[in-house]
Amino acid sequence: SILAQASRNPVSNHLTFIRLLYPTMAMNFIIRGCSYFSCVCCALLVSMSSAKRGHLQHSTFMAPQLEVLDPLQKLGSSIEEVLGSGHGVGEDHLNRIQASLAPTWESLPKNKEGLVDQRSLTYAVHRHFMQTRNLMINGLDPARGSEVNLLLEHAPDYVHSILKGEQARSGFSMEDAVVMVSLIEHLIMDSSQELLQHAYESQDRRPNEGLSHDEVFGVMQDYLIEWLLFDDKGALDMVKKDADNIYFFFENWEELAQFLRGRLMTWEHFRERSAHKATSTRSSGVPGWNGMHRRYYYDDALALVSGITDTFGEYVQDECSAVKDMLVKMDRGTTGRVPLSQFHRVAHNGEWRFSESKDYLRQLGSLDESSTWHGPQVIITNYLQSATNCVVGAPHYRICCPNECEELMDSLEASVGASSATAGQLLELVRNLTESDSVERSRLAALEGQLTSIAELHHGQVPLHGRLFAQWLHYAFPHECPFPHLSGTTHSFTPHQFGRKAQASIQEMRRHEASENRTREASLAGEERMTMWSHEEELLSERLHLTAPWETNVFHVLKLLLGAALALCGVLGVRSRFSESDVKAALPWGLSPEGKCHFV
Repeated sequence: SILAQASRNPVSNHLTFIRLLYPTMAMNFIIRGCSYFSCVCCALLVSMSSAKRGHLQHSTFMAPQLEVLDPLQKLGSSIEEVLGSGHGVGEDHLNRIQASLAPTWESLPKNKEGLVDQRSLTYAVHRHFMQTRNLMINGLDPARGSEVNLLLEHAPDYVHSILKGEQARSGFSMEDAVVMVSLIEHLIMDSSQELLQHAYESQDRRPNEGLSHDEVFGVMQDYLIEWLLFDDKGALDMVKKDADNIYFFFENWEELAQFLRGRLMTWEHFRERSAHKATSTRSSGVPGWNGMHRRYYYDDALALVSGITDTFGEYVQDECSAVKDMLVKMDRGTTGRVPLSQFHRVAHNGEWRFSESKDYLRQLGSLDESSTWHGPQVIITNYLQSATNCVVGAPHYRICCPNECEELMDSLEASVGASSATAGQLLELVRNLTESDSVERSRLAALEGQLTSIAELHHGQVPLHGRLFAQWLHYAFPHECPFPHLSGTTHSFTPHQFGRKAQASIQEMRRHEASENRTREASLAGEERMTMWSHEEELLSERLHLTAPWETNVFHVLKLLLGAALALCGVLGVRSRFSESDVKAALPWGLSPEGKCHFV
């Protein structure tokens, strides 16, 4: 009909034809094209989401058929994949590891699949070893930013296929954390065997012979000496030349020997209780335990070594407490700091524990040089946690003083049950943890503003595992929580690694004593207490929402295109400014002018 009108009035009706038909056809073509394109985008997104779910279900190194097993069976199978069959890790021990990890794990930032990133995984494992054994595994603490050499050297396949493989991009589960703990325990035990073999050789004993109580005690003594002096070959040689030199390096050697005797008695008691369950011959082929004729074989000695590693952290707590008490008595301002001049005066007067040099303390992160009024000050908690107070310096781990802030964090994590909380919620929880004395109340009141500022930086929430909250905890609990330095600004060198300059000379000590600054009383204002406060944040997890390996920029581009298509359909779907009769007249093929988009 439009063509007929145009033929009767070529000029005017041709204009009508162009005005009505072309825009309307173009509009409907665009609308329908948007509809088809949007449907295609939706289908692609749905299929990719399904692929995502499928990948994450099988992102761990377990075989897919293990999905039908209960969690403990799956965990045992995963450990067997890493450690091999006959690993000896029992269900009770796995349950204890899970119970220890649970409070920290529940509070870690996770993706929507409930998985954490690698930094969070190693952080949880680091916390576990510090809480249970005061054992600091080199490279596990994310703040240090180094590699876990124990795993790199002895389990490279695990590192490359799990920690740095595809799973590192999708995330890690609690099961992965338990497997990692079990693997590290196993590797620590393996690394102890070399020292144990040296101890057997030094006592002219063979690993396959049975030893009496006194004979195995001699082996354990030699093991303990080499274990404690591992990074000081000169000292070890002196002790081997003359056994009495051990008292030069360990004034409390008699107490250490008593600790060994206690471990032997504990092991014998355990063997007596389990003797009725034992067979006459062990799996290694040696005779079983006989209470009437006690003989220690190599697997007994290896179990004793494991017990020493597990319990030595508890043994050194008394020594750590004694050092802390001396430092706290010098902290007249309750700031968690001791002027370096006082620190070195005590050392100059005969207390050998406080003889570290200024340069060494700075490298350890134990020195506060932010106050021109007080001068350099030793940070008590950082000093106690530093390598200079770690009694064992094995190649891949150290046994250090306990971190008293762990107990506080455990309580906060269990109460919050999430990776972040409001400032008000945390203040209330912290008040419940503090004693009700006036000093602590005034300290918390002065810190409310800082906690609120941290929350404002993170949209009203305070990340529990961020550097700023750790800094806030340090000022709230200056004698329990260490100050968190920025990553990479400190180094955990042992005195032997740092060299001769780790110990201050008599001249340096005298110089610091002579330049002693005035010390203010405990009524310092909050701002004067917090001269080290910095506003740089460092979060445990760089990405709170992890992406799976299959996710690429294409996925996000499709989402953007889908949104654009929807918006375009909304704009073009508006009724035309032309009348319905005009539009219908311009659509000879029966197309509807009311274009609609349908989305699944």
